[in-house]
Amino acid sequence: MDICKVHHCGFDIAARVDRAWLDYNVVTEVVGHDSYGLREMRDALGPDSVKYILDIGGHIGSFGIFAKSLWPDAMLIAVEPNDENYYLYGENLSLNNMQRHSHIVHAAIGYDDTCNCLVNSPNTTGGCLMRRKEEAQRYVDEGYRFYDKILNDNVELVTIADICQRFGVDHFDLAKWDCEGGEVDAFRLMSKEEAVRFRFMVGEYHIWREEQRRYLKSDKLAVYRFWRMVKRKFPHLMFGYKHNQLGLFQAWPRVA
Repeated sequence: MDICKVHHCGFDIAARVDRAWLDYNVVTEVVGHDSYGLREMRDALGPDSVKYILDIGGHIGSFGIFAKSLWPDAMLIAVEPNDENYYLYGENLSLNNMQRHSHIVHAAIGYDDTCNCLVNSPNTTGGCLMRRKEEAQRYVDEGYRFYDKILNDNVELVTIADICQRFGVDHFDLAKWDCEGGEVDAFRLMSKEEAVRFRFMVGEYHIWREEQRRYLKSDKLAVYRFWRMVKRKFPHLMFGYKHNQLGLFQAWPRVA
């Protein structure tokens, strides 16, 4: 992997030479455009109220370094299954002197042991997603959304309970979900005991073809069904979301 390093959106960022424009586009969205609304959250919550940050679908670390710049004393836990992304995330933490209290888990959030295959798309900002092996191979054979190869057919899967146990935490003040459809599976299958561990959440939702077929009955009400399921699983949170190409959402605690 050839790496280029530039100063972008206020941070030193290492990216892949062969897809630099995609990697830096993610940094522009997350940091430059503040697509998750973190500055607004920082202003509302203050500098000391976020102690534990979870970054699910860490990519090369755009969210992580941005969140650490706003809450520098917080523990950051990132989950990223792609080998190159995992390496670049660590590089970007190091380039910006943010290794303290920062951890990267080389795995994917997953509750279905058969959905452990990482399939790659070189032409999308997310880059890859988790699928069952037969689904991943079909994506490659069909060229669906430009998926071109299977990167790993035996990715380690971890649950929210696993993460909490591994790092000795009992909640997350802020969690980001951007795992290319994996959030549908995770939100549906995580236990209520895991769901209540989240205080604030931001992210993107992705209702791809397989999510509709497998979980959402594949009809025009797929997004509605998804959000009805999410609100049942997280009754302590109030969700705001945008039906745009990014599928952005925020979740704040309900006021009693």
